[in-house]
Amino acid sequence: MYTIIDVNGSKVCHHSSPSIWTSEYYFYCLRLLVAVLQRSQKSVNIIFGDIACDFHNSNNTIKIDIQSEHTLVKLGGRSVDEVVSGNIDLLDGTGKYLIRIPNYNYYSRLDATIEYSRPNIANVQTNSLYTDYIKRAIYIAPTIYDVVNFQMGNRSATITLGNSSDRRIEFAWKTKTMGLDISNIQNVLSKHSLKSMYNDTKIMVNVHQTDHHHTFEELRVLPALCNGVIIVSERVPLKEVIPYVDSIVWSSYNDLAQTVRDVQNNYNDYFQRIFTHKLEEQIIALRQDNINNLADLIDKIT
Repeated sequence: MYTIIDVNGSKVCHHSSPSIWTSEYYFYCLRLLVAVLQRSQKSVNIIFGDIACDFHNSNNTIKIDIQSEHTLVKLGGRSVDEVVSGNIDLLDGTGKYLIRIPNYNYYSRLDATIEYSRPNIANVQTNSLYTDYIKRAIYIAPTIYDVVNFQMGNRSATITLGNSSDRRIEFAWKTKTMGLDISNIQNVLSKHSLKSMYNDTKIMVNVHQTDHHHTFEELRVLPALCNGVIIVSERVPLKEVIPYVDSIVWSSYNDLAQTVRDVQNNYNDYFQRIFTHKLEEQIIALRQDNINNLADLIDKIT
């Protein structure tokens, strides 16, 4: 099912019920598209997603979609349709990451692709096979909330967020043996339910689902950070290109539980160091960049 929105002489065709796993990000990007078109001097049709849509007008039509998968994948990882090497070193230095773009034939036919992660883009840039893709790719930071909430309040919980996997179960077992109280939260997906959860959360631990997929999970992390949740994350490749890299507490997988304990024991110090005016300015800048970069992209391809 799809819906068509009329905006300032333009039209946007979008999914009425996108994937539940990325729906909040999808609707955030849709709001950005509408905001850009409201101030545009051009009339254009936009198909946002894998949709067959006829607008019955003479406007130029462009197709845009979100690429929400990890591109930084080690050899042997699941869902690798084609083995294409990039030039980013594995974290252990034993080789290079692959460049994984599932359903690449689909994305290669789009006029533009939205990426949620700067490391994804930086990885894809290392192979000239994807030069055309990169020219039409844009980073939209998942700043899905209109305002930041850096109030310490009465937060109490330490959580992980996401489905279970072998390595996440192993981490949970290790933390339990150390006496750490960490709750695994699953299937909380709406931005309102997530915000209620963030307001009670001190620390969120970001644990990769597999040993092979290593793109930084900005869709999970940035909304929590915007709501005053300290992020303790496994180290990731290309973290230097993440705009808010200094606001994440990084750790190896083996040391992750001990790092969480240290943050719990020194919570006030970590909170004051992370949630600063500088970080608030960075988030505001990301929101503005999202608008500006999307406007520039649409202007370039129309």
